[in-house]
Amino acid sequence: MRTRKPELRNLRPGEKKKREDYRGRSSVLFIPCVVFCFLLTIHCFLSTGRAFSQDDMMGPMEKKQKEIKEREEALKKEEERLAILKKEVEDKIDKYTKL
Repeated sequence: MRTRKPELRNLRPGEKKKREDYRGRSSVLFIPCVVFCFLLTIHCFLSTGRAFSQDDMMGPMEKKQKEIKEREEALKKEEERLAILKKEVEDKIDKYTKL
C-alpha cells in the first residue's frame, strides 16, 4: 500500500521534504523540455537554408528588370508599326475621298 506524501503543513518546523517526496515530478518537466529543445534545433537547422545573401537577391530583380525593358521595347516597336499603318490607312482614305 502506498504511503501518503507529507504536505508542507504537516511538516514540523525545520523539517525538510525528503527526496522520495519529489519522485515522479522531474519527468513531468523533463520530457516537455527535451521535446521543446528538439523542436527548436530542428527549426534552426531548417530555417538556415532559407537565408539568402544580398547578391542572390539581386539576380531575380535584374532578370525582372531585363524582362520589363524587353517588353517596353516590344511595345514601342508595336506602337511604331501601328502608327505607320494608321498613316497608310489615312492616306488611302484621303485618296479615295478625292476620287
